[in-house]
Amino acid sequence: MPADYWYTGDQKKWLEGPAKNIHRSRIQYINKVLAGLDTTYAKILDVGCGDGVLTSVLHTICPSSYIVGVDTNLLRLDRAEKALPDVKFLKADARELPFEDNYFNIVLLHHVIEHIPEDEKVLNEICRVMAPGGTLILSVPNEGDVIGKLRDHVIQRKILKATDHVHFYDANNMTSLINKIEGLELLHVDVVGGSFIPHHGLHMLAMRSKLLFDVSESMAKAIPSFADSLFFIAKKRGTMFDVR
Repeated sequence: MPADYWYTGDQKKWLEGPAKNIHRSRIQYINKVLAGLDTTYAKILDVGCGDGVLTSVLHTICPSSYIVGVDTNLLRLDRAEKALPDVKFLKADARELPFEDNYFNIVLLHHVIEHIPEDEKVLNEICRVMAPGGTLILSVPNEGDVIGKLRDHVIQRKILKATDHVHFYDANNMTSLINKIEGLELLHVDVVGGSFIPHHGLHMLAMRSKLLFDVSESMAKAIPSFADSLFFIAKKRGTMFDVR
């Protein structure tokens, strides 16, 4: 796999191919969260939208909503715009979003914040643009738990040299980070997907096999360290604005 694949490769082919099982689990979870919200004419922001794969999911689930996707990668934004001409896409940095205060009702931040050194600044900025009562759906790789540490610090230490992740979150340190953001209230934390095996090659094999993935997903519900992803649902304190 080329070194720059994660910034140039086709995300849709990856997520609908080798990663289809975990992608399915993430979509099911996001769908469940959105089903509990009033998304009628909501304003939704997808931060770090990439090729627009999850933006497309938001567009399908919330057809009456106004959806905006932002990213810093022009190649990915170009793909997203071609795939979703009805959605607005902008080049923007998560640390300095070009939107007014109290604007969005729902913000998705999916596997993005682990790449950005100023993670607290990102969450403060997202909180700023969220309307009171709005919902943040935040997900990160489950790399800071015991299985992730075993992989990165014992079994495959070369991963730490190759990765562009600058943060390795678990449920505790991300909870602490969210709790530092004035205005955000953490509602709950969930594990999503399985197959986090402390060896990258074995992890990829398990992720490709539906049987192995389903077994590991069941295991992750009992032992969260084996979960692929962590999802954090938070709201901005205050009363929801009328979004109509």
